Amino acid sequence: MPQWSAHAAPHFCDRLRRLYPPVPGSSGCPSGAARGGRQFLRMRSLFSRRLVPQQGVQATPSFGVELLCLTETTFKDNPCDLASLLDVLQIPSAHAIGSSAGGPISLTFAALYPHRVRSLTLAGTGIDFFPVDDPVSDLIRQLIAILEQEGAEAAFAQRPADVETSLEPLWVVDEMQARGRYAEFLEQEQRLARQVQTMSTTERARYFSVELRSMQAYMRDDVHTYARQVKCPTLVLHGSDDREVPLAWGEALAKMIPTARMHIIPGGGHSLVHHSVEGRRVVIDLIQGTKP
Repeated sequence: MPQWSAHAAPHFCDRLRRLYPPVPGSSGCPSGAARGGRQFLRMRSLFSRRLVPQQGVQATPSFGVELLCLTETTFKDNPCDLASLLDVLQIPSAHAIGSSAGGPISLTFAALYPHRVRSLTLAGTGIDFFPVDDPVSDLIRQLIAILEQEGAEAAFAQRPADVETSLEPLWVVDEMQARGRYAEFLEQEQRLARQVQTMSTTERARYFSVELRSMQAYMRDDVHTYARQVKCPTLVLHGSDDREVPLAWGEALAKMIPTARMHIIPGGGHSLVHHSVEGRRVVIDLIQGTKP
Protein backbone atom coordinates (compact mmCIF):
# COMPACT_ATOMS: atom_id res chain seq x y z
CA MET A 1 0.00 0.00 0.00
CA PRO A 2 1.86 3.12 -1.10
CA GLN A 3 1.87 6.10 1.21
CA TRP A 4 3.02 9.63 0.56
CA SER A 5 3.58 12.56 2.85
CA ALA A 6 3.35 16.23 1.94
CA HIS A 7 5.07 18.63 4.30
CA ALA A 8 5.15 22.23 3.10
CA ALA A 9 6.66 24.25 5.92
CA PRO A 10 8.62 27.38 4.98
CA HIS A 11 11.99 26.39 3.54
CA PHE A 12 15.54 27.62 4.03
CA CYS A 13 17.46 29.27 1.21
CA ASP A 14 19.85 26.36 0.90
CA ARG A 15 16.88 24.17 0.06
CA LEU A 16 15.47 26.69 -2.36
CA ARG A 17 18.76 26.84 -4.20
CA ARG A 18 18.32 23.23 -5.23
CA LEU A 19 15.54 23.97 -7.70
CA TYR A 20 15.09 21.55 -10.54
CA PRO A 21 13.87 22.28 -14.05
CA PRO A 22 10.34 21.00 -14.65
CA VAL A 23 9.44 18.24 -17.04
CA PRO A 24 6.09 17.85 -18.81
CA GLY A 25 3.47 16.45 -16.48
CA SER A 26 0.75 14.07 -17.52
CA SER A 27 -2.98 14.71 -17.86
CA GLY A 28 -2.35 18.29 -18.90
CA CYS A 29 -1.24 19.27 -15.39
CA PRO A 30 1.28 22.03 -14.68
CA SER A 31 4.70 20.44 -14.94
CA GLY A 32 6.09 19.85 -11.46
CA ALA A 33 7.03 16.20 -11.76
CA ALA A 34 10.78 16.80 -11.85
CA ARG A 35 10.67 18.97 -8.75
CA GLY A 36 8.49 16.53 -6.83
CA GLY A 37 10.26 13.46 -8.17
CA ARG A 38 13.70 14.53 -7.04
CA GLN A 39 12.38 15.68 -3.69
CA PHE A 40 10.79 12.21 -3.44
CA LEU A 41 14.18 10.56 -3.91
CA ARG A 42 15.64 12.73 -1.15
CA MET A 43 12.80 12.08 1.31
CA ARG A 44 12.03 8.41 0.61
CA SER A 45 14.56 6.82 2.96
CA LEU A 46 13.74 9.27 5.76
CA PHE A 47 10.01 8.58 5.60
CA SER A 48 10.40 4.81 5.25
CA ARG A 49 12.79 4.62 8.19
CA ARG A 50 10.65 6.68 10.53
CA LEU A 51 7.20 5.38 9.71
CA VAL A 52 7.33 1.92 8.23
CA PRO A 53 10.11 -0.40 9.51
CA GLN A 54 9.73 0.64 13.14
CA GLN A 55 6.14 -0.58 13.06
CA GLY A 56 6.78 -4.00 11.56
CA VAL A 57 5.29 -3.44 8.11
CA GLN A 58 8.54 -3.45 6.15
CA ALA A 59 6.91 -5.06 3.12
CA THR A 60 4.62 -2.07 2.63
CA PRO A 61 5.91 0.28 -0.10
CA SER A 62 6.12 3.84 1.13
CA PHE A 63 7.42 7.17 -0.05
CA GLY A 64 7.41 10.77 1.05
CA VAL A 65 7.09 14.00 -0.85
CA GLU A 66 8.34 17.31 0.49
CA LEU A 67 6.28 19.66 -1.64
CA LEU A 68 7.65 23.11 -2.46
CA CYS A 69 5.22 25.80 -3.54
CA LEU A 70 7.71 27.79 -5.60
CA THR A 71 5.66 29.86 -8.02
CA GLU A 72 2.61 32.08 -8.03
CA THR A 73 0.25 29.17 -7.79
CA THR A 74 -2.97 27.92 -6.27
CA PHE A 75 -3.80 24.80 -4.32
CA LYS A 76 -5.28 23.31 -7.49
CA ASP A 77 -1.79 23.40 -9.04
CA ASN A 78 -0.05 21.61 -6.17
CA PRO A 79 -2.42 18.59 -6.11
CA CYS A 80 -2.08 18.36 -9.87
CA ASP A 81 1.69 18.15 -9.42
CA LEU A 82 1.16 15.29 -6.97
CA ALA A 83 -1.11 13.50 -9.44
CA SER A 84 1.59 13.87 -12.09
CA LEU A 85 4.17 12.45 -9.69
CA LEU A 86 2.01 9.40 -8.97
CA ASP A 87 1.59 8.93 -12.72
CA VAL A 88 5.34 8.99 -13.23
CA LEU A 89 5.80 6.46 -10.42
CA GLN A 90 2.92 4.35 -11.82
CA ILE A 91 1.05 4.41 -8.52
CA PRO A 92 -2.72 4.49 -9.08
CA SER A 93 -3.65 5.40 -5.49
CA ALA A 94 -1.98 5.97 -2.14
CA HIS A 95 -2.45 6.71 1.54
CA ALA A 96 -1.82 10.43 1.98
CA ILE A 97 -0.24 12.09 5.02
CA GLY A 98 -0.26 15.88 5.19
CA SER A 99 1.78 17.41 8.00
CA SER A 100 1.76 21.05 9.11
CA ALA A 101 1.41 23.34 6.07
CA GLY A 102 1.27 20.24 3.88
CA GLY A 103 -2.17 19.56 5.33
CA PRO A 104 -4.20 21.89 3.11
CA ILE A 105 -2.38 20.60 0.02
CA SER A 106 -3.05 16.96 0.92
CA LEU A 107 -6.65 17.76 1.79
CA THR A 108 -7.18 19.51 -1.54
CA PHE A 109 -5.60 16.57 -3.36
CA ALA A 110 -8.02 14.18 -1.64
CA ALA A 111 -10.97 16.37 -2.64
CA LEU A 112 -9.94 16.84 -6.28
CA TYR A 113 -8.58 13.31 -6.87
CA PRO A 114 -10.76 11.07 -4.65
CA HIS A 115 -9.94 7.94 -6.68
CA ARG A 116 -6.24 8.36 -5.92
CA VAL A 117 -6.43 8.69 -2.12
CA ARG A 118 -7.16 5.60 -0.03
CA SER A 119 -6.93 7.36 3.31
CA LEU A 120 -5.92 10.81 4.51
CA THR A 121 -3.97 11.76 7.63
CA LEU A 122 -3.77 15.43 8.58
CA ALA A 123 -1.19 15.93 11.32
CA GLY A 124 -0.63 19.17 13.20
CA THR A 125 -2.44 21.23 10.60
CA GLY A 126 -5.44 23.45 10.00
CA ILE A 127 -7.33 25.41 7.36
CA ASP A 128 -6.30 29.04 7.87
CA PHE A 129 -2.59 29.46 8.60
CA PHE A 130 -2.70 33.25 8.34
CA PRO A 131 -5.64 34.49 10.44
CA VAL A 132 -6.53 38.16 10.38
CA ASP A 133 -5.30 40.20 13.36
CA ASP A 134 -2.51 37.72 14.09
CA PRO A 135 0.73 39.78 14.40
CA VAL A 136 2.89 37.43 12.35
CA SER A 137 0.22 36.99 9.67
CA ASP A 138 -0.24 40.74 9.44
CA LEU A 139 3.52 41.15 9.02
CA ILE A 140 3.50 38.64 6.14
CA ARG A 141 0.66 40.54 4.47
CA GLN A 142 2.62 43.78 4.77
CA LEU A 143 5.68 42.18 3.16
CA ILE A 144 3.55 40.77 0.33
CA ALA A 145 2.10 44.24 -0.28
CA ILE A 146 5.62 45.68 -0.48
CA LEU A 147 6.62 42.87 -2.84
CA GLU A 148 3.75 43.65 -5.19
CA GLN A 149 4.16 47.42 -5.06
CA GLU A 150 7.95 47.88 -4.87
CA GLY A 151 9.50 44.55 -5.83
CA ALA A 152 11.49 41.72 -4.27
CA GLU A 153 14.51 43.69 -3.05
CA ALA A 154 12.32 46.24 -1.27
CA ALA A 155 10.42 43.47 0.53
CA PHE A 156 13.66 41.73 1.43
CA ALA A 157 15.13 44.95 2.81
CA GLN A 158 12.16 45.34 5.16
CA ARG A 159 12.18 41.77 6.49
CA PRO A 160 12.38 41.31 10.30
CA ALA A 161 15.83 41.99 11.69
CA ASP A 162 16.49 38.39 12.79
CA VAL A 163 15.42 36.81 9.49
CA GLU A 164 18.39 35.81 7.34
CA THR A 165 17.37 32.65 5.49
CA SER A 166 13.64 32.10 6.00
CA LEU A 167 10.60 33.41 7.82
CA GLU A 168 10.32 30.09 9.63
CA PRO A 169 11.73 31.35 12.98
CA LEU A 170 8.66 33.59 13.32
CA TRP A 171 6.63 30.44 14.01
CA VAL A 172 8.85 27.69 15.35
CA VAL A 173 10.98 29.15 18.16
CA ASP A 174 8.41 28.50 20.90
CA GLU A 175 7.93 24.91 19.70
CA MET A 176 11.66 24.27 19.53
CA GLN A 177 12.19 25.59 23.05
CA ALA A 178 9.33 23.49 24.42
CA ARG A 179 10.76 20.29 22.85
CA GLY A 180 14.37 20.95 23.90
CA ARG A 181 15.51 21.35 20.29
CA TYR A 182 16.15 25.10 20.29
CA ALA A 183 19.95 24.88 20.56
CA GLU A 184 20.07 22.57 17.54
CA PHE A 185 17.68 24.82 15.63
CA LEU A 186 19.69 27.93 16.48
CA GLU A 187 22.94 26.27 15.38
CA GLN A 188 21.35 25.36 12.06
CA GLU A 189 20.03 28.90 11.58
CA GLN A 190 23.47 30.36 12.27
CA ARG A 191 25.11 27.96 9.84
CA LEU A 192 22.62 28.84 7.11
CA ALA A 193 23.02 32.54 7.83
CA ARG A 194 26.75 32.21 7.21
CA GLN A 195 26.15 30.31 3.98
CA VAL A 196 23.78 32.86 2.47
CA GLN A 197 26.30 35.65 2.96
CA THR A 198 27.99 34.36 -0.20
CA MET A 199 24.83 35.08 -2.20
CA SER A 200 24.07 38.41 -3.81
CA THR A 201 21.28 40.57 -2.42
CA THR A 202 19.37 40.12 -5.67
CA GLU A 203 19.50 36.35 -5.40
CA ARG A 204 18.50 36.32 -1.74
CA ALA A 205 15.64 38.71 -2.48
CA ARG A 206 14.41 36.39 -5.21
CA TYR A 207 14.24 33.42 -2.83
CA PHE A 208 12.60 35.60 -0.20
CA SER A 209 9.92 36.61 -2.69
CA VAL A 210 9.32 32.95 -3.55
CA GLU A 211 8.65 32.22 0.11
CA LEU A 212 6.22 35.14 0.31
CA ARG A 213 4.41 33.97 -2.83
CA SER A 214 4.10 30.50 -1.31
CA MET A 215 2.40 31.99 1.74
CA GLN A 216 0.22 34.17 -0.45
CA ALA A 217 -1.17 31.02 -2.08
CA TYR A 218 -2.38 29.86 1.34
CA MET A 219 -4.08 33.20 1.93
CA ARG A 220 -5.67 33.38 -1.49
CA ASP A 221 -7.38 29.99 -1.74
CA ASP A 222 -10.40 28.98 0.33
CA VAL A 223 -9.78 25.40 1.43
CA HIS A 224 -13.03 25.13 3.40
CA THR A 225 -14.91 23.95 0.31
CA TYR A 226 -12.37 21.20 -0.34
CA ALA A 227 -12.60 20.00 3.28
CA ARG A 228 -16.32 19.33 2.87
CA GLN A 229 -15.66 17.32 -0.31
CA VAL A 230 -13.26 14.77 1.21
CA LYS A 231 -14.77 11.27 1.06
CA CYS A 232 -11.95 8.94 2.11
CA PRO A 233 -11.30 7.76 5.70
CA THR A 234 -9.56 10.68 7.40
CA LEU A 235 -7.54 10.99 10.59
CA VAL A 236 -6.91 14.42 12.10
CA LEU A 237 -3.92 13.97 14.40
CA HIS A 238 -2.86 16.73 16.79
CA GLY A 239 -0.81 17.26 19.91
CA SER A 240 -2.44 19.01 22.84
CA ASP A 241 0.70 21.14 23.30
CA ASP A 242 1.41 22.03 19.66
CA ARG A 243 3.06 25.47 19.77
CA GLU A 244 3.07 26.03 15.97
CA VAL A 245 -0.47 25.04 15.01
CA PRO A 246 -2.94 25.42 17.91
CA LEU A 247 -5.05 22.40 18.83
CA ALA A 248 -8.20 24.44 18.20
CA TRP A 249 -7.24 24.67 14.52
CA GLY A 250 -7.07 20.88 14.25
CA GLU A 251 -10.38 20.45 16.06
CA ALA A 252 -12.06 22.92 13.70
CA LEU A 253 -10.58 21.07 10.72
CA ALA A 254 -11.95 17.72 11.93
CA LYS A 255 -15.44 19.18 12.17
CA MET A 256 -15.32 20.34 8.54
CA ILE A 257 -14.48 16.94 7.04
CA PRO A 258 -17.46 14.56 6.94
CA THR A 259 -15.31 11.41 7.19
CA ALA A 260 -12.83 12.64 9.79
CA ARG A 261 -12.11 11.39 13.26
CA MET A 262 -9.94 13.31 15.73
CA HIS A 263 -7.05 11.84 17.70
CA ILE A 264 -5.34 14.08 20.26
CA ILE A 265 -2.01 13.07 21.79
CA PRO A 266 -1.78 14.48 25.34
CA GLY A 267 1.29 16.66 25.71
CA GLY A 268 2.19 16.13 22.07
CA GLY A 269 3.85 18.88 20.09
CA HIS A 270 4.27 19.56 16.38
CA SER A 271 5.41 17.09 13.66
CA LEU A 272 3.91 14.07 15.41
CA VAL A 273 4.55 11.68 12.53
CA HIS A 274 8.26 12.31 12.99
CA HIS A 275 8.49 12.69 16.76
CA SER A 276 5.70 10.59 18.31
CA VAL A 277 5.61 6.78 18.50
CA GLU A 278 1.90 6.96 19.31
CA GLY A 279 1.33 9.27 16.37
CA ARG A 280 2.96 6.83 13.95
CA ARG A 281 1.02 3.93 15.43
CA VAL A 282 -2.32 5.69 14.95
CA VAL A 283 -1.44 6.55 11.34
CA ILE A 284 -0.48 2.96 10.54
CA ASP A 285 -3.65 1.67 12.22
CA LEU A 286 -5.64 3.85 9.84
CA ILE A 287 -3.69 2.65 6.81
CA GLN A 288 -3.92 -1.02 7.71
CA GLY A 289 -7.60 -0.73 8.61
CA THR A 290 -8.59 0.89 5.33
CA LYS A 291 -10.01 -1.47 2.73
CA PRO A 292 -8.22 -1.46 -0.68
